[in-house]
Amino acid sequence: MTHIAAQQVVICGRYVRQRCAWCGEVLEDVDLSNLAFENSEDAKNPYPEWPAGALIGVDGNCRYIVSPEVEGTMPDDCCALLDVERP
Repeated sequence: MTHIAAQQVVICGRYVRQRCAWCGEVLEDVDLSNLAFENSEDAKNPYPEWPAGALIGVDGNCRYIVSPEVEGTMPDDCCALLDVERP
């Protein structure tokens, strides 16, 4: 299934959640207190953050950015197409 990433939300600097902008499916749900990472200004972002508006493929626990075959279209398995009558 392919989803459309919404903006990421960080609560109290500890909880991170990112959902699908269309259907609300949870794409990332992380409690940072359960992660070990470098705590410095030079450290990279310790958790995944999908760019808002990106198409995100979900296959079990695997998540990845999807590039549409034709620019300006959505993949056939996109959640946004499930409730739209298609020609």
